[in-house]
This record gives sequence, structure tokens and C-alpha cells, in this order.
Amino acid sequence: MGTALRLLQDDPAHPWTVASLAARAGVSRAGLARRFTELVGEPPMSYLTAWRLAVAADLLRESDATVEAVARKVGYSTPFAFSSAFKRVRGVSPQEFRGGPPGDCRADARDAPAGSPGRACGRRERSPRHPAFAGTATKLAVRPAVGDAGPMSSHAGHGHHDAPASATPVHAHVPAHGHAHGTGDDPATDIDWDVLGPLLEQEAELGAAQYEEAARWIAALPTAPDVRRVLDVGSGPGVVSCLLAEAFPEAEVVAVDATPALLRRAADRARRLGLGDRFRTLTAELPEDFAALGEADLIWAGNSLHHLGDQRAALAEFAALLRPGGTVALVEGGLPARRLPRDIGIGAPGLEARMGAASATRFEHMRSELPGAKREIEDWSALFGAVGLTPQGTRSFLLDLPAPLSRPAREHVIASIAREREVLGDLLNAEDSAVLERLLDPEDPEGLHHRPDVHLLSARTVHLGRRVP
Repeated sequence: MGTALRLLQDDPAHPWTVASLAARAGVSRAGLARRFTELVGEPPMSYLTAWRLAVAADLLRESDATVEAVARKVGYSTPFAFSSAFKRVRGVSPQEFRGGPPGDCRADARDAPAGSPGRACGRRERSPRHPAFAGTATKLAVRPAVGDAGPMSSHAGHGHHDAPASATPVHAHVPAHGHAHGTGDDPATDIDWDVLGPLLEQEAELGAAQYEEAARWIAALPTAPDVRRVLDVGSGPGVVSCLLAEAFPEAEVVAVDATPALLRRAADRARRLGLGDRFRTLTAELPEDFAALGEADLIWAGNSLHHLGDQRAALAEFAALLRPGGTVALVEGGLPARRLPRDIGIGAPGLEARMGAASATRFEHMRSELPGAKREIEDWSALFGAVGLTPQGTRSFLLDLPAPLSRPAREHVIASIAREREVLGDLLNAEDSAVLERLLDPEDPEGLHHRPDVHLLSARTVHLGRRVP
């Protein structure tokens, strides 16, 4: 066991599995798992996760390395997966931990190994824990420090235009494009936007053709308004905002969101693309700040309406902001992303369908907790009519990236499924959770890193409502 411990401690970034660890230690897989658990008090992979996060805690406090660099140094394929794990175990995000007072890690004394001194925040003690380790190595470690365990979901067909399949709960404000549906008790509630922002940009960039086609459709309508001002409500990092600025070259585009960190990314993007002279950002909390948005010829609401409790009232506010002849483009519904075949050869067939059902459950919970929540039949044309707008049509736009995926697309799929595994938690059964662990294992030949059948297929649906001149 001493060899196995040294391997984990000396190279935590290696994509270890129980099988590869057993092979290096010269023992059987079953024997390693049983003996390791008996002597250390937890399975090898649980120990590895805790050790990685303890190493990461030191790096965050003692170096200037970015969160992404720290994630890769301790074996996480994406900073998003690392941040989710760190938040779940320590109760704070990596950025919050880095900026907190020394020693503040919410360490739980129950996790300290028997007979060892109390652990400092994130400090990797290497004192012997069990008599069986005596004399095997001078640096044998006991379980690294872990903090309080803190547990959101994607709703099928409700991914935001800049959002991954799931992200953070947003209650009485414009969603900050980490499209999360959950409660304050979830570990995903406090999002590290410096980590999530690039992921949101990547997803929106992968689906850019969808949004370009939708913008061209709007611009080509016989009743298309003379677009001089565009509001992108729930803009996130501004990928779609910039596409709208390119599609309507005479218009001022205002990216509206509740998250300043994402709006900074949006402004930086606009400057890089040479759009800065007619691109603005506006931090707004809805429904409170509707009056601050100002009038517009086109309001693009990309999966933001369902984050407001009274959707009919919010749609009426949009209608009131339109200039005569103006249009609301409401992105709601569509089809959930599909990334794997129905039968992937491991676990029960229909994994993504069950994940979608779990996501729908979380979505309903999110909706029920919104301030002033009212149930509405999701007949968007009827709702347009109810607030005085004339329905102008509905179209769906397909994102179809067949296998084999490009590297960026595959990395996005891996990151989004890792996120879903974190946020769905106990809504998934034990077998599905185990399958997801295999899919996310970089060394597993059946995993997402190696499967030839990984693809990305989804649809966004856009509903148009027009204010008659």
C-alpha cells in the first residue's frame, strides 16, 4: 500500500484508475481496493480526489497560477470540473478560497485522521495514519484535509444561448448564462465566472450558425423593423450580442445581464471584433430594472424569460419597451442536447433520457421557488397576443455536429456532462452515476475522451412577436 500512496501523492495529475494503480503497485485490482480501504479508511479514488484538492488548496494560496493552471496541475481536464469539485468539498469556490483569510477552509475535524495533529487549511500533512504503514515510507500521507461537503440542473430544451446544459440558479434577476436551476443549498449556487465564462463562450461559439441563421431570418421578414437599437436580455459573455451587432450593422446593441464578470467578457469581445463603438453593456436585475433598459427595435430574450416568476408580466414589460414595428425574439423550448447513442454499451440504455428527466425535475423545482411564480401554458403565440403583440412565426434552428467531433466540441461535451453529473447528484440512480464516472475517466476506453460515437445535436426554437405600428 505504501507504493500506491506514494504514486498518488507524487503524481496527482496522472489520470489514475484503480486498475492502473494496482498494476504499478504489483497487486490485483480487487486486492488493492480492499486493502487500501482497510488501511486508509477510504477507497483509492476517494483518497485521490481529496489529495488533489488539498494540493490545489496549497497552489491557490501559495502561487499566482490561474484556476485553469491549478486544475490541470492536479489532474482535472477542465477548470469547470475542478471548481465544482472544490466547491462541493470545501464549501467555497477556488477564487473565494484564494481570497479568503489564511486558515479559513471550513475544515471538518471529523475528517482528521486518527492520531494525527489537526490539519491546517489545505496543508498536505504527510504523517503516518496507521501502524501498518510504519517503516514503509517517510512521506506516507494520511487523508488530505477536506472541508465541509456543501449538493441544479439543465432543463431539457431550455439551455441559454450562451449556456452549457446546466449552470447556476438565478432567481429574481436576468440569468447570468450559467443556466442553473437549483436552490441556495446547492454547491453550484456560487459560480466562479472566471471559470464558467470561457465554457459559456465555447458553447455559444459552437452554436454560432444557429444564431446567425435566426438573425438572418428576422432581418429578412417583410415586416422586419428598421433596427437601430437591440437589447440582448440575458447576454452572458456576449457571443450572441456580437452576432446580432454584425447582423444589424446600423444598430446599437446593449448586452443586458446581472453578472458584471460576464458583461466584461462581452465588452472585451466586442472590442476585439471592432464593434466597440456601438456596443454597450448594462447590469440589470429583472424584473426590478425593466425601466432602465430603454426602448428598442429588437429584444432578444435567450432563455431568460423562464427565470422570471411571472412570465406573462415580464413579456408585457418587453412589449412596452418596443418601438412601433419592433420585435421580441423569444428563445424558449427547442430540443435538449444529445451527445451519445441511446445504448452506449455500458449501463442501462437511455442514460441521456434519464438525465433529461432528472433535469426537468430540477427545473420545475426552480420555477416553483421563483418570487411571484405563476404557472403558464407555454403557448408563446398566445402569450404574445395576451400582451398586445402580433405573433410573427416560430422557427427552430439545428446544431448538428456528427461524430467524430472536433477537439473543442469534444472538450465541451466532456465539460458539460461533468457539470451535469455534479448538479444532478442524487436525482440519478447509483448505476447511472457509476456510468458517468466511467464516461468521464480519461483512461477508460469507453469514456468520452476516446469514444468514436460522441456527437452534439440540439435545436433552439425562436418565437417572434411584433408590435404593430
